[in-house]
Amino acid sequence: TTLLLGNLSNKFILLLMGITLLFTTLGFTDDYLKWSEKDKKGLSPKKKIAGQILIGLIVWFFVYKFGVVDGKTVDYSLVNPFVKNSYLYIGAFLYMIFVIVMLTGTSNAVNITDGLDGLVIVPVIIVSIIMSIITYFAGHVGFSNYLNMYYVKDSGEILVFLAAVIGAGIGFLWYNFYPAQIFMGDTGSLTLGGILGII
Repeated sequence: TTLLLGNLSNKFILLLMGITLLFTTLGFTDDYLKWSEKDKKGLSPKKKIAGQILIGLIVWFFVYKFGVVDGKTVDYSLVNPFVKNSYLYIGAFLYMIFVIVMLTGTSNAVNITDGLDGLVIVPVIIVSIIMSIITYFAGHVGFSNYLNMYYVKDSGEILVFLAAVIGAGIGFLWYNFYPAQIFMGDTGSLTLGGILGII
């Protein structure tokens, strides 16, 4: 859906698609090893965390190279959403640590929540709907100013990507309903958590 309807020259769409492929590869490798006769345990926790840290470094490098808001101060800051233009500058190194912890935390949180019964898909759909609204407002000059949000140029395009996630989630839910015909495994849960963490 994103390939057909998304703006493929948008830096956020390119980042999301690339990181989605990386998280999917990591999760698929784990699932494949579990289902093959070689190793029923899948990837070791150290290898899985190492992969997530590598992906976090790629996301940090994206922010470092291309910027998000102003390319300097705000990009390496934690924003206080309750006070206009209020943020805590933490610098590039601490921001790198923050990005790694955020991505590792969200991808593993969704993975743990999922289990084997598809429990996590409804919360992921709900969070994706809310994030869709926020990214649209952040990418609109008038709305972002009115709502005291930082204007993030071109971030409204993330709505297209999240709409694809929501649609895929609804499709998954249809086939995961009792009696379940499919389950997402680490391929889906790590990827969905990583997507939410990046956004």
